[in-house]
Order: sequence, then structure tokens, then C-alpha cells
Amino acid sequence: MNGNETPRILIVDDNPEIREVVNILLTGEGYQVEEASNGFQDH
Repeated sequence: MNGNETPRILIVDDNPEIREVVNILLTGEGYQVEEASNGFQDH
């Protein structure tokens, strides 16, 4: 990864409220966030 790429994180949790809070926190820190409700969801 070079210095110009935004770090990406995948949040996997079956609780949508948890995903939302973690997404807000990580987005605020500059991460590009993807979400999945389970380990089988395609992203």
C-alpha cells in the first residue's frame, strides 16, 4: 500500500447497531469502511 491509499476495514457483526457505531468511529478516523452482517455476505 502506498501513502495515498485510504485504509479499508471490513466490519462483520450480526447486530446492525454495533456495525453503525463502529462505522461512524472508523470513518471519522479516515478509514474506508465496508459492512457485512455475516461471514458469508459477498463484498
